[in-house]
Amino acid sequence: AKSWKLPTDICQAIADHHKVEEILDLNQGAETTKKNLLATLKIAEHLCGTYSTPGETEIDYEFERIKAKVLGYLGISEIELDDIRDDLYDQGILHL
Repeated sequence: AKSWKLPTDICQAIADHHKVEEILDLNQGAETTKKNLLATLKIAEHLCGTYSTPGETEIDYEFERIKAKVLGYLGISEIELDDIRDDLYDQGILHL
């Protein structure tokens, strides 16, 4: 990511994208930009289904493990996440 000259915050989020639980557990106010990027990334991955490979499971095990922390950090409920998914589907952005 650094070789692509991406901003430092994005490079750090890319480097830590498998450490979401650890990053979200940091003191409130610490690493806020990285937390925002990682939480948004994990929601996007989950909604778009990028965790799955054709012929494999349709369960997003990583998101199931981190869901409570990600949703809690973002201040949204599972019902609101479902509403976001429905809105994206209705707009033709998301395909189920």
